[in-house]
Amino acid sequence: MIHASRYFLAAVFSGLFVCYQAAAQSPGGVSGCELWYRTESVTDDLHADYHYRDFSGDTTRLLYLRDGVWKEFRQQKSHIRTYNFHPALNLSVTHPDTAKISRLRRSDLSQCTIVGVFGPRSSGLTSDRLLYGVDARPGKGFLVSKTKAFHGYHPDTIGYSANNIGNLLSGLSSPSAFREQALRVLSYHRSTAPTTGVWSAVGQEATLIQGVGSVTGASSIQTAFGSLLNPLGAFDGYTPEMIVYARKLTPFEQVQISSYLSIKYGITPTHSIYRGTNLLRDYETGNRYNHRLAGIMRERSWDLYQRVGTTSYEEADNYSDQYDSFFESNPYNETSEHRLLSIGREDGNTMDEGSYLLWSDNDRPLTMAPVAAFDGLLLMQRGWQTYSGGMAPPTIQKENLWQSQLYLTIASGSYYTSFSQKEMNQLSRAVTKIPFLEETGSFSFFRNQLQCEYVRIGFSVTDAAVSGSTCSYGYQVRRDGRIYIVVNNTVGNQVATAGANDKISICKNKTQLYLRIGSRVVASSFISIPVSDRSRKFFGIVQFKGINTGENNLTVLTQLRSGGFYDTGNKVELSYSIPPMQVPMSDMPHQVFLCRNMNDDFYTINKIEFIRASEVDPQRQKVIFHNLFWDAKTYFRFGYITRTAISIDTESPDCDGMRSQCNGSVDLLILSMTPEYEYVLSDSISPTEPRHEVCRGISSDTHLHIGNLAEGYYTLEIFCDGELSESLSFFLEAECRKAQQQAEAELQPAEEELMQSLSDRFLVYPLDASEKRFRAKYCTDESEAFSLLVFDATGRMILKREKYAVKPVHHPALPPFWEEPAPKDSVPPFMREWELICSISHLPAGLSDSNWDSQEV
Repeated sequence: MIHASRYFLAAVFSGLFVCYQAAAQSPGGVSGCELWYRTESVTDDLHADYHYRDFSGDTTRLLYLRDGVWKEFRQQKSHIRTYNFHPALNLSVTHPDTAKISRLRRSDLSQCTIVGVFGPRSSGLTSDRLLYGVDARPGKGFLVSKTKAFHGYHPDTIGYSANNIGNLLSGLSSPSAFREQALRVLSYHRSTAPTTGVWSAVGQEATLIQGVGSVTGASSIQTAFGSLLNPLGAFDGYTPEMIVYARKLTPFEQVQISSYLSIKYGITPTHSIYRGTNLLRDYETGNRYNHRLAGIMRERSWDLYQRVGTTSYEEADNYSDQYDSFFESNPYNETSEHRLLSIGREDGNTMDEGSYLLWSDNDRPLTMAPVAAFDGLLLMQRGWQTYSGGMAPPTIQKENLWQSQLYLTIASGSYYTSFSQKEMNQLSRAVTKIPFLEETGSFSFFRNQLQCEYVRIGFSVTDAAVSGSTCSYGYQVRRDGRIYIVVNNTVGNQVATAGANDKISICKNKTQLYLRIGSRVVASSFISIPVSDRSRKFFGIVQFKGINTGENNLTVLTQLRSGGFYDTGNKVELSYSIPPMQVPMSDMPHQVFLCRNMNDDFYTINKIEFIRASEVDPQRQKVIFHNLFWDAKTYFRFGYITRTAISIDTESPDCDGMRSQCNGSVDLLILSMTPEYEYVLSDSISPTEPRHEVCRGISSDTHLHIGNLAEGYYTLEIFCDGELSESLSFFLEAECRKAQQQAEAELQPAEEELMQSLSDRFLVYPLDASEKRFRAKYCTDESEAFSLLVFDATGRMILKREKYAVKPVHHPALPPFWEEPAPKDSVPPFMREWELICSISHLPAGLSDSNWDSQEV
């Protein structure tokens, strides 16, 4: 009895501890779990073995029996697959002949809900397999497969009902779509008569069995289901997370857990996304954008810190059952080339608590199509919709991050810094004004941007409020590409050699520094941070050794990117090999754009924000967009240009009487073939007159505003790399001219009536003999004034009208039709302009300067 009481009290205190833990952190915010397994590395080294870690508070371990001894199940990194950058165990490839069991401490699971994430391998994709079993009270055990449950107290199998979320083999009618969506959440629950009595549960706690091969130690399972174990066999695939509750969850609680798992593993659910009771994304109003959900989020109550996201529902030839989410399956590398789209924080950047960004697509093809309203732009038909919170740009502009300590001039761009050395052949130094916000950070630059003998770049570790002058941990990069480890200002072994155009990234996490060249980590570059330094302040530091060139104020490093000190936004990576783009790789950063709008209208061009790509990663075939911020609900697509594309929106000048003011303007959208372009705007009084330059300039902006313009004919020329890339002509008409035209249009019926009354004195003449789109009417009124009027094909609209005084004595008798064209030099001067404007190809025979003496009235 004393022993039982001790057990009971221990269970009570343990339960209190678990409840406290669950209230603080629980899957999807649903408290009270008995078991919360997540796959994690055994040590801080992500290349080490992996195991299940129980986050429920019970520290339950996954065990297997080997040589009569129960041991914790661990798996080598080579067997691990990551889904959306989270690792997953494969319980069928390591010790496949032995079941892996977890002994629960407080429940027999007579009432329970078990939620798991399952990703089958391609070899067992379409076969029904056993996922797990529960060994409980005699006759109360059960097995769960991909499609059904087997209960020890029931003679038949029980297929999953509507009350259970998931069926891992649904959708087999479309093999490609099924394989795309093979990673799924399965939630199974059951309710049987609970054990009664205060002490009756002692010794009858349930055992969760996974990797079901042998069932050693699970006698009731063996007795009830032994005949099923071999025909079905164990699940052949990956299980990143298992969650067990000793009660039946409500449907909404299951949705809350599924929301958490969907964001974490890049799974697309068929329900809305909730955080607690707050709706983050409504499935019903998502409409056609309900495909391939992914996201990033920081939510302390879920213990989720997702800084980069991608879907696990990749399409044909890039399936998640075949390819890892990391490049070359290395967790220290960048994202995989087999992920079409990934979005995440800039390297080293933190996220505010509660912030999130979710995105999903419209399932349209990945092909590019021309945009009729914007010649030169091709737009991807697939589009994405985003929902976000806490991801808007900072409201306070950040000051220059770096300060010189010795012989440096510092210039900052939007999100990068360049350094110039004041004196040649000197040692110079700069440090950051603030330390990392949290425990992660990074620096990156391209080797061809280094123009000195060497740079030491890393971190100065201190307890003070300002940085010291020592490079505590970092790397020395020489101009020839050789890279060495630096600890406490002491240069150590060479660890790598970077190519001339390689990107060099220095990354820090909680416990270590490491180096990436391009997208690959350098295996020998890891620097372990002692425990005593991990909680101290990490300031950035750069030290330069200049070159003796005989000149001062030389640039030593350009465009150093820094992450982890303040919010520099997010980066977007698009795999350009999956939707093949007809753009040379060298031109890709200049010609590929992310096109973003507040609605899904991508045909009203002047409302779209065009963001030019920042860089290309040839190793992974990715085009990358840096320093993006997201606010509320937006839509985006990708596109590229085949030529400089220009769209124009004009604002007419006002009038002073009938005289044009100089307050007109043009708003131009310019997608140029190079990051910078030169523009020249000129004007003239008519299309045939010489042009005069109005303004010129150099810009890298996609939107250009030019004001203080009067009425006139304008030509805009765009030059890329000194060569004319595109030109555009337009007429800017004053408001008073528009009013005059409107008044003339109102007088048009009266003029037509006059023409009808003079029908015996005018001639009809086709301006274009082949198309006959216009008619010209020549007539004389009672004052013998000569009129030229150009009508449209219906004869209802006057397009051109001029009056000339004609001396009757020189006026020949005009035949009813002119059939023969006249030589061009016989055209009267006042007719030559009409020829240019109206493309007159036939003129009345006999008309010449000699028999026409006219002047404009």
